[in-house]
Amino acid sequence: MSNKVIVSIFLGLFFTFIFISLNIKHSASHEVNTTWESYNAPEEAGWSSEGLQRAREYFDSLNSTAAMVVYDGKVLFSWGNTSHNTNAHSVRKSFLSAYMDWKLKLVISI
Repeated sequence: MSNKVIVSIFLGLFFTFIFISLNIKHSASHEVNTTWESYNAPEEAGWSSEGLQRAREYFDSLNSTAAMVVYDGKVLFSWGNTSHNTNAHSVRKSFLSAYMDWKLKLVISI
């Protein structure tokens, strides 16, 4: 493995750790009110209302707290209570893994 790849992996992990640490401290200190622009209908973004309805039914069956998808900078859907923090430790691992996979492919292709 080249030094460039090792440095990239290290920096990715370092900044991810810093981001998660700062986000936990920030979110615990106070609530931030934001307004997101959203689509009027999923079809505006090229998504299927029927497909999202099936996804919503599955989401409801999981007893999850919230789900939100932002597509091209706008909210595609927001289910559950997205204004409160959710304990999502197991999700962090998946996001970190996906991010590192993307970062490695980016570095290797350079």
